[in-house]
Amino acid sequence: MDIKTYISSGVIEAYAMGTISHEEAAILECVMKNNTEVKKAVLEVQQIIEQLATEQAVEPPQFL
Repeated sequence: MDIKTYISSGVIEAYAMGTISHEEAAILECVMKNNTEVKKAVLEVQQIIEQLATEQAVEPPQFL
């Protein structure tokens, strides 16, 4: 498996968003345990998504 291709395949983004199957998630989690480059990429994507969510957050109206 070519790690660069795997990282750029979109599976990491889908994992971070929770839109992949349990089987795909299990495979990615296994790859993360055995490859620090993939683990780093997953953590980076999760951090970016969290940052974007924080930056784009809309405060609810006071009456809510």
